[in-house]
Amino acid sequence: MEEPEAQEPERETKPTPPTGPRWKRWLANLGLLVGGCLVALVVAEFGCRAMYYFPQPQFLQLDDIVGHRLRAKIRGYYVEEGFSHFSTNSHHMRDREFSVQKPPGVFRIAVLGDSYAEALQVELEQTFCKRLESQLKQVEVLNFGVSGYGTAQEYLTYLNFVRPFSPNLVILAVSPGNDISDNSRALSGGYPRPYYTLKDSRLERDNGFRQSRRHRLLRRWGPLYYFVTDHSALAETLDRWRRRVSTRQRQLSPEQNAATSPTVEAGLSQGVYGPPATPDWRAAWAVTERLILELQRAVPEDGASLAIMTATTGGQVDAQMREQAAREHPDWNMEYADRRLGQFAESQGIPALVLVPQFLDYNRRTGVKLHGFANASRGHWNAQGHRLAAELLRRFLADRGLVPPEYLK
Repeated sequence: MEEPEAQEPERETKPTPPTGPRWKRWLANLGLLVGGCLVALVVAEFGCRAMYYFPQPQFLQLDDIVGHRLRAKIRGYYVEEGFSHFSTNSHHMRDREFSVQKPPGVFRIAVLGDSYAEALQVELEQTFCKRLESQLKQVEVLNFGVSGYGTAQEYLTYLNFVRPFSPNLVILAVSPGNDISDNSRALSGGYPRPYYTLKDSRLERDNGFRQSRRHRLLRRWGPLYYFVTDHSALAETLDRWRRRVSTRQRQLSPEQNAATSPTVEAGLSQGVYGPPATPDWRAAWAVTERLILELQRAVPEDGASLAIMTATTGGQVDAQMREQAAREHPDWNMEYADRRLGQFAESQGIPALVLVPQFLDYNRRTGVKLHGFANASRGHWNAQGHRLAAELLRRFLADRGLVPPEYLK
């Protein structure tokens, strides 16, 4: 019997190395990497669009005069506090369109202010400007409010942007909680905007903000930055996160007096709750009062009248928060800045409406919260706050003869 032939063991076959030039392999790998990144970006983009309201555009733009202004003719959603459909007109105002030339028979009121006047937190028709307009007849209320403005920027806004509209009345809406410190480079942490200083009793303008890194970057890359954030929800989300981090860092600086208790809001200045205690605060008050005097000189020269209204903070006009603040900070005078501004204005012949006492009384009588959202008396005025401000302002204008009787309803 023949024995089967012995079979040779099967030899292992090594994989055949890829053939072709090395650069083709690198190119193929690069293509896979780029394709994967593009797929990830597309998924992230659609994810951001599904999770957040879009668009939420960057609504401020660079400006060599006032530091920043609202961008013209943009629209979108504002959701960072409250909610609104946000749009601006061709004159960089959060308002409907107006002709520069005043129509015959119309009484015009121009409102200067910061985020309280701009009022992104509520719909346009809920703002005190539009509510005031609806309570008068043949009256246009033009809203020149811009977030982050101090008195210096409001003064420059009047000189450069309000005058062409020929208002009959100019209302300076002052936010004592941070406007005084916003007028000081030292107290505001050097935020890039124009400042004034007093030298030999004369105001001198400081335009150092034009040399800031932020200003120089936006001057060069601003159009691309706005285009990308306007059209990409992912870029918009990342930019919103960047702005929040930047704001938080400014609020944590010692000069910004960040919140130290539930009754003190981040971004507001504790230094306004009593007489100025440092040279920086004394200088900030001196500049603020001088800027108001400059407005009082400029506005009547243009044939208009000037009035002042002081906005409130939640801690001032929520009865429970105010009582807690009194326990935690017995040395504070919560109305010091408001009353000082009102008394100073009246002493110079400028009618002044100080809202704190009437807002506080309203809260005590009704329990209605006039600041904040989600049942928290923090942040800006809610719709009820704007409604009350408009009613009190309308009554004030009528009582002080600042609006002629034929324009009152």
